Order: sequence, then C-alpha cells, then structure tokens
Amino acid sequence: MDEWLKFLFICSLCLGAWTSVNLWVNHAGPKKVRQFTGVFVLVLLVPPLVGYLQLISAEIPAFFSFVRSTLTWWYGPLMYFIAREMLLLPNTPRGIANHMCAVCGLFVVTQLLISSAIPYGYFVIVTAVVAAYCTLAGHTLVKNASRLRRLNSSYRKSTFYWLQYLLAGLLLLCAMDIGVLVALHSNVHLDFLALNSIACVFAIYVNGIVLFTLIKPALFELDDAQTIEHVQTNTGEQHKISEVAADESPAAKNNVRYLELSDQVATTLINTLATIMETDKPHLEPDENLTSMAGRLGITTHMFSELLNVHLHTNFYDWMNSYRFNAALLLLQDQTVNYSVTDIAFQAGFNNRNSFYRVFKSNLGITPAQYRKQYKAELQKQA
Repeated sequence: MDEWLKFLFICSLCLGAWTSVNLWVNHAGPKKVRQFTGVFVLVLLVPPLVGYLQLISAEIPAFFSFVRSTLTWWYGPLMYFIAREMLLLPNTPRGIANHMCAVCGLFVVTQLLISSAIPYGYFVIVTAVVAAYCTLAGHTLVKNASRLRRLNSSYRKSTFYWLQYLLAGLLLLCAMDIGVLVALHSNVHLDFLALNSIACVFAIYVNGIVLFTLIKPALFELDDAQTIEHVQTNTGEQHKISEVAADESPAAKNNVRYLELSDQVATTLINTLATIMETDKPHLEPDENLTSMAGRLGITTHMFSELLNVHLHTNFYDWMNSYRFNAALLLLQDQTVNYSVTDIAFQAGFNNRNSFYRVFKSNLGITPAQYRKQYKAELQKQA
C-alpha cells in the first residue's frame, strides 16, 4: 500500500511541477490568470510532498510541516483574486499587496499572541479569514452576475469559464481544512497520511483542469471555417440586431422631427462620451444599453439616440461594437501572449463568439485568426 501511495505522491509532484513550468513558459491565456493559477498549482505541491516525506522518513522537516499548516490562510485570498480575474475585474499590484499584508499581519499576531492567550483563538481567526474571503468572492460573483451568466451561456470553451472549477476546488479545500481544525480541537484522531493523499488526488484534478484550459488542445477551439458556417446558419443574433434597429428606428425618426441638441451641445457631449469610453470602458460590460449610457452622460435616452443617429450617423449597436472591435484588435496585436479567439471575444465585451466573428468580418473581411497571422507576418517583415 505504501508503494502505491509513494507512486501517487510522485505522480502528483511531477505533474504539478510540469504544469507550473508550462504556465510560466507557455504564453497561452491571460498573463494574470496564468500567474494566479501558477501560484495555486505550487501551493498544491505541498501536500503530496509532505505525504511522501511522511512515508520515507520517521520525522517530517519542521519547515514543511509549518508550510502545510499555513496553507489555509492563503486559500481565501487566492479564491478572491481568481474570482476577479474570471470576471475581468482588475487585480492591481497595490490591491494584492494590501490583502497579502493584512493576512500576513493577522497570521503573525495569531501565532504570537492569540493562539497562546485565547482558547481556540487560532481556529476562530483562521475561520473568520476564510469566511471573509468566501464572502468577498461570493459578493463579487453576485455583483457581476450578468457577466457570469454570459460566461456560462456563450463562453464555455474560454479559459475564464474553467476558472469556476478552480474556485470550487478552493472552496472544497477551505471546507476540508476547517473540518480538520474542528477535528483537532475536538481531540479526534486524524490520519494525516490519508488527508495528504486526498489533497494529492485533488492536486492531480486541478492540474488536469489547468492543462486542458490554459494549454488547450486543438479540439477545444472551433476553426474559422466551422465558426463562419455556424455564424451563417445561426439567425438568433440577426434577430437581436433587427430588434435593436427596430427599437432605434422610431427614435431616429423622431430625432429628425424634434431635434433637441444644438451642434455646440452635441460636440461637448461627443467629447464627454469619448472620455467616458476611454476611462470607464463601458463597452466591456455585457449589459450596457442605451438607457445606461444616457445615464452616464446625464441626458435622456431620446437625446442620446439623437446624438448617435444624427450627429454620429450610427446606431447604438454598431457604435458599441466599434469599441469592442478596437479592443479585440489590441488583444490580437499583443505579441506577448497567445489569447484564443474565444478569450479575446469575451474580454472585448462581445455577447458571444459568433457576434465577434460577424463584426470582425464586416469590418475587415477576414477572420480574427487570419488577421493575427497577417499582422505577425508584417511585424516580421519590418524587423
């Protein structure tokens, strides 16, 4: 039995190390997603390492035992950061540092003062930290429910979709570690070798998810021909475009008859609108609509329709997608990473991949993959 456990631990360690190296060397997928996932993979190397040392040595080095016992503190922040990355919310270096310093401070105070002075103090504090970050992550998911729904309905082949499974895994790890702490404080005998074995199996599961999402095999992505065929046969988006156009047509007709904006006011609003699009980037929000954009400008929906239809000679759908198209171009031109087309469509704010292809083809007459190939060839010629 011990030999099989050794084999399991070694497999988990090797797979985790190989996954971690691939995350740092391979440029596929968003950089911060790779970084946070890489940290998660490294953290999960500890249980199989401790389990293996427990089998081959009568005494586990104090350092490894200490590291294993502190992992619970870091599951919560990692869960929160991954939730934000999944929903395209920024994790700034300053924000990450603030959270890390706060958790480190609590950990040091708990170790030096509370755990020895207050019965169950360590258990209470670590449980409170885990609960706080679970609440923060849950609040983030609820607050951005529309983006989460879009991810689950239209982007199931994207990197961001599979991060949900990592979040679920972190939640399970938190629950397991809290359960272990409860058992220890209740004087229940625990088989730590068995617990490390369970964590080892879980690490293999996580590594498998990472390898099949950030480092996708070709079958995860539809090729251009399949996508174009699907776009041509899928009329759902066309109906939506027609509905949007129908909604705006009466406004456009009314605008011709009852203009409310002078050229001077319209110019001021256009400049303000450009600033809002640059700073707030509302085109990245899936639920942004005519009413919400008018609210950002502090004008009525009728006036905003007039601004688009009469002064900018466009409609809301085309105007919003022009910004999303430009955002997608920047991602395609980025040579430091290799985003999948699905990931680019999601990050640029398109409701689905088909809509992205349709807009891209209508603007340039080629597919995103063809554009990226041509752009890379031009850069090589210039070099």
